[in-house]
Amino acid sequence: MSFDIEKIALDLKQIRADIEKAKKYDDFESLGNLLEKEANLKLELAKYYKNTTDNNLHIVSLAEAIDEYKNMPKKPKYSTAIEAIDKNLEGGFEMAQMVVFAGEKGAGKTLITNQILYNISAGFKTLIFSLEMPRWKITERFLKKNPSGKILNNLKIADKKFTLSQIENIIRVESKNGTRFFVIDSLMKIQTDKSYRSISEKYSEISNTISRLAIENEVLIFLIAQMSKEDIKNKNLALKNSGDIEYDADIIFYLKKDKDNKNKRILICDKNRQNGNEFSEELYIDKDQLKFNSVIVEEVYKDEWV
Repeated sequence: MSFDIEKIALDLKQIRADIEKAKKYDDFESLGNLLEKEANLKLELAKYYKNTTDNNLHIVSLAEAIDEYKNMPKKPKYSTAIEAIDKNLEGGFEMAQMVVFAGEKGAGKTLITNQILYNISAGFKTLIFSLEMPRWKITERFLKKNPSGKILNNLKIADKKFTLSQIENIIRVESKNGTRFFVIDSLMKIQTDKSYRSISEKYSEISNTISRLAIENEVLIFLIAQMSKEDIKNKNLALKNSGDIEYDADIIFYLKKDKDNKNKRILICDKNRQNGNEFSEELYIDKDQLKFNSVIVEEVYKDEWV
């Protein structure tokens, strides 16, 4: 027997009208029967769509999979204009990823993520959630780069104490309006609407949400995190109170200070789902334009720059 979707849709429409009528006249007996009928029809629809989806799943041979792969459009990559990153990612970042930048205090996590978004803003809409720094301070830093052209309108800054649900809503709305790149600075400052048994559980909820947002909205989200003092002391690459972050992240970068050169940083890619290339590169701070370069800049380093 064929499944008549149109008839079920009409039946549901009539039942909903009858439900409103029963509510109006406080006819609770009819209301109960109508709600049960509505639930049963919705269940039938759910089973139908599930079966349809299951039937569309299929097994293919390797030869078929290769043909399918060759005919797929290539995923675009977006350059950061930071050579150390772009060359190892074979051109830049792909969409639908959560990228974590971690490091000790003053390593330059904010500096490098803001630099990436600033560079991308020359061609695309971007948004920085600055949860630790007021927007006038971010603006002051960007002014050192002499911004012009599309960057002035493409780059947006949000600097209040946002909850996770607020961040989620903003990303969904902004992505529909064409914004594809986001920085959240930082994980530690994201507020939540509920309490958790541990900080790790809280961070897991946050990372799961952000990872899902990146995939569902086909956007790229950079999330800043911290390393614990103990891990830094023991020279371990690990995120502080990480929860599921290390699992959810598509790419994880660590920024390490150099004890012999205050301008120097070691950028370590410790996880890379995009192309599997884990790497280590040297970066140097240019204090005049507040950015990282791949060449040495002989200047005195100050903590407040990063």
